[in-house]
Amino acid sequence: MTTNNGGVGTSVHRVPRVPIQKSDAPEHASGARLSDSARSLAAARKAVEEAMDVREQRVAEIRQRVADGTYVVPSHTLARKMLGASDT
Repeated sequence: MTTNNGGVGTSVHRVPRVPIQKSDAPEHASGARLSDSARSLAAARKAVEEAMDVREQRVAEIRQRVADGTYVVPSHTLARKMLGASDT
């Protein structure tokens, strides 16, 4: 197809339509779709965030035991740690 644009000839080439392939990925409320790797990354991030909560809870428990005077460390473990040796 050729058009006349102010005396200058312009060629227009039509590109055939290519069907859009639908993904099996679940659709987000916004209409966005996540790839398998994005879903895996999201699941890993969630697991890490949940693990941090467990760790924070453990630290809070130990702090409370120290404050109460009920936290006990075996003397041989303390000695090894002070000398830089492993506890295994």
